[in-house]
Order: sequence, then structure tokens, then C-alpha cells
Amino acid sequence: MSLLPLEVSLNPHRMMNYQIEPANEKDIPLMVEMWLDLMKYHHGLDPDYFHDAHKSADLFGYAMEGKLNDPHSFILMAKVGDRKVGFISGSVDHSISLFHDKVVGTVENIYLDDDWRRKGLGGLLIEAAILRLKDLGAQLIQALVFARNSPMLDYMKCRGFEKQFVRLSLWTEPRQD
Repeated sequence: MSLLPLEVSLNPHRMMNYQIEPANEKDIPLMVEMWLDLMKYHHGLDPDYFHDAHKSADLFGYAMEGKLNDPHSFILMAKVGDRKVGFISGSVDHSISLFHDKVVGTVENIYLDDDWRRKGLGGLLIEAAILRLKDLGAQLIQALVFARNSPMLDYMKCRGFEKQFVRLSLWTEPRQD
């Protein structure tokens, strides 16, 4: 049973209502803009790895459209008043794991506009994603976080996530500009 849309007032002094609601196809262009901003941030962390990320905006939009139509996936939007300021996406994989017998849910993307970070809205997005993943049958939830994004790694650890795997990369060809 999903609790979405979720609406709370986190800051009663400002009377600001934060809402978490399912995304729709009209949200895709905004999500692409947000994703490009996220890729710009990640490019600052690792210019080699995220060298060409800005070129894949259309592919990201297509992927988000697929998530909206996939019953095992979701995208949630964060709203402040009438303004959409972030999103989170995730999915559940019902295939058999070689390591355990749990259904795995994954938080795949999370973005918040700079002005809305460190105000509790990111936590709401993550909690809403966890609820949605549980609704989809997840028994174990993982998060994909770029290894050099220390603030997000620390935040997810504070939320109870533990490091299980580390993905290492090796360039087999020189990067081209």
C-alpha cells in the first residue's frame, strides 16, 4: 500500500509544504535538466569519467520514459509549493541473486536543486523511495552512489545503508576530447 502522494510541512516556521509525488511524462524535460546539472556536479568530481555525460541527455530522457512505463520501476518528484525541485528513481529486480534469496530494490538517481539541500527534503525522497521499493516487493534496498561523491556516501550511511560492493574501473583506451 503506497502512501503517495506524500505531503508534509517540515518547516512550520516558514509554513513550507514539501510534497513527494509520482512523476509523469510531462516531468521528463525537467528531469533531463536536473540530470544534466547532476552530471555537471559529477564531472567536477571526476572529469575523465563524466567527460561525455552531457551528450547523453536524450538517452537519459528515454530511460526515464521507460521507467514510467515499467511496473517494477518508479520516479518520484519533490515539490515545494508548485515548484518541482528534485526527483528520485528506483526499480526492483525480481531475478535470482547468486548471493542471497532476497528481492533487491535499487535507488538509482537522486537529485535536489541546490537551494533545497540540507532542509530535510532529500530524506523525504529517500524514505518515499524506500516505501515504494517495499511496495514493489523489495526485501533488500541498495543505492547506486558515485564513489567520489563523499557527501552522498556519508548521507546514505547515516540513513542506514552499508557498503556491500565496490565497482572499480579501468580505461582500456585513452580518453578523447
